[in-house]
Amino acid sequence: SRSVEPSSMATGSVGLGAVDADSNLDRSAPSVSTALRRADPRDQLRDKCESELRTQSSYSFDFRIRSLRGRTLTKRQFSGRLLVVDVWATWCGPCVREVPHFIDLQERYRDQGLSMVGINYERGASQHEDRRQVESFAREAGINYPLALGNSQITDQIPEFRGFPTTLFIDGRGNVRLTLRGSRSRAELETFVRLMLADPSIDPDRARQRPSEGPIKPAEIQTNPFAS
Repeated sequence: SRSVEPSSMATGSVGLGAVDADSNLDRSAPSVSTALRRADPRDQLRDKCESELRTQSSYSFDFRIRSLRGRTLTKRQFSGRLLVVDVWATWCGPCVREVPHFIDLQERYRDQGLSMVGINYERGASQHEDRRQVESFAREAGINYPLALGNSQITDQIPEFRGFPTTLFIDGRGNVRLTLRGSRSRAELETFVRLMLADPSIDPDRARQRPSEGPIKPAEIQTNPFAS
């Protein structure tokens, strides 16, 4: 019988022992754990949202408006909390589709520091007509956060404002850190909320306090559904 030399066994082998340190080994390839993580849709979504947050420039934004219930709303009232401002309209289909997401997120993350405010732009013949339209929609949808009619002073502060919906994520220091143009999925919105709630600008003590002009109590919603 003919013996086989060890060197001839190694020829063409894919075993690790056959790979020279200076061969075609791709040192930039991700580890197995990293590759598995990237394959998880949740992690892919998180990476996408983190990238979007990093690439956007922050800017100042301020408002002082009166809610549909006559309460004065200012950005300062939400200091230390994550404030999400939904610039929308009841006649806007993509806007309406997002409303259930915002209702759920407000309920789920309110005690962790999230506050929602909706600013409406309607097409009625008068402010009175616009108000009635928004109130009717709020009652039917069960909106659990403040609503107010908007004006050009609001949209003029948003760089390259294009239309509805436009959603602003404002950190605890009052800076707009993220501007979303167009509707997003619930998963995307929740991912952005979770990322922003982890921001150092969110004050844990302040997060546990509800703004004085913020959402009304659940018991109050039963008798007055206009949560604004």
